[in-house]
Amino acid sequence: MISIYVTFRDQQEADKICLHLLTKKLVACSNTFPIRSSYLWKGKIKAHPEVACLLKAKRQNYRAIEAEIKRLHSYENPCIEAFRPAKASRQFLKWLEFA
Repeated sequence: MISIYVTFRDQQEADKICLHLLTKKLVACSNTFPIRSSYLWKGKIKAHPEVACLLKAKRQNYRAIEAEIKRLHSYENPCIEAFRPAKASRQFLKWLEFA
């Protein structure tokens, strides 16, 4: 199992891409939440609201998930961070295998 953290421009974009990943069965679950991001971009400090997402998936799906996010995302360089190996309860891992 892996957990993947992604940020999106807004809830609409997050919903669209998460639904796409769920429909293709690349992820088993997505959680979104509003955040305020501050970062350096092309030599300037930027700050604005975004939507963060935590995706749960099988490890072997990571490359396909990354490719789909990059293809559909509005950002030139989207934040896509995978946390491996993710630990989870046996019951959750069993559910993930069949999701």
